[in-house]
Amino acid sequence: DSQAVVLELGIDKIGQMHEMVQVIRPTIGLITTVSAAHLEGLGNTVAGVAEQKRAIFDFFDQTCVGIINGDVPLLDRV
Repeated sequence: DSQAVVLELGIDKIGQMHEMVQVIRPTIGLITTVSAAHLEGLGNTVAGVAEQKRAIFDFFDQTCVGIINGDVPLLDRV
């Protein structure tokens, strides 16, 4: 009877966010930060990590809410 679920999606390879989002189908997404964690699997740059994290929003429509930390410039790229 749950109406909401909060999940932390951890990724360590390119394309993994898309795989999870297709199963989970989130309607709200929040990215708090981007760091050098898992560089080897996510494009070898912090910008690559940010790009892979932003993939959570790729399947969002106008009814979904995407939230990013405005203090992290790499997250505001479309």
